[in-house]
Amino acid sequence: MPLVFINDDFVDDEMCAALLSADSRDAQYAFATLVAGELFQGQWGAKDGLRFNDARSSDANNDASATASYPDGLHVDTNNEALHRSVTAILYLNDVDPECGGATMFPLADAPADGPAVVAATSLLAAHVTHTRGAVTAGGVVPAARVADAALLEQRVGERVLRVQPQAGRLCIFFSRGSDGAIDPQSWHGGERLRDAPHAGGGGGGGGEGGATEKHILTLFKEVHYGADGPAWDAASSTDSFEAHLAPQVAQQRSYLEELAQAHTKYL
Repeated sequence: MPLVFINDDFVDDEMCAALLSADSRDAQYAFATLVAGELFQGQWGAKDGLRFNDARSSDANNDASATASYPDGLHVDTNNEALHRSVTAILYLNDVDPECGGATMFPLADAPADGPAVVAATSLLAAHVTHTRGAVTAGGVVPAARVADAALLEQRVGERVLRVQPQAGRLCIFFSRGSDGAIDPQSWHGGERLRDAPHAGGGGGGGGEGGATEKHILTLFKEVHYGADGPAWDAASSTDSFEAHLAPQVAQQRSYLEELAQAHTKYL
């Protein structure tokens, strides 16, 4: 199972509103500082990055006629050549009713390590495929030999899939790399298709009673960063592998959060 932590009340409604405002720079800095201070012992990476994502059930890729549960496919967060990324923190800025979809899905969370799905995920990574829709492969598509592997991952949508439902103030933290520095094949994830909120009398959703459902998230990507005086890695001269170079900090971060989760029941 990928290493995932959830804090249902990491920030309050006031900060969510500030982050959703037109000028949220101060709130973004406050959020990144809070994550670094509370969860990563003050560690900042030179390329740690924040990204807002907004989605609506009315978006073309969420068309109700679509059969795909993952309209944008599945990926690991080292995609787009962000190879130093080790951990991701997703902050949900609004509530979405479960019947309206929109969850962050980890389809391999409960898959056996030697089962066909994890084997397929590992094969994709070995072929340098980090997105089931092939967004970052050289040719722009998943190689023909790996199409079946990508399809197998996207077909996992049942009860054993880990779903993290958007809830304002909820923080979902997960690691893309294991303690050995290697990409975790069980960390593939993606956004569940959004569905329109029910009409009045049928329950509420993130978009209110009836109409389009909205989802707003702020994602903080954290990278391994040893600082100017830390160990450097160069492909031409280093005797260690790139994964071995990343491993010490990844292992430390994972261990620290595991200890924090055990000490504070708010982290699952």
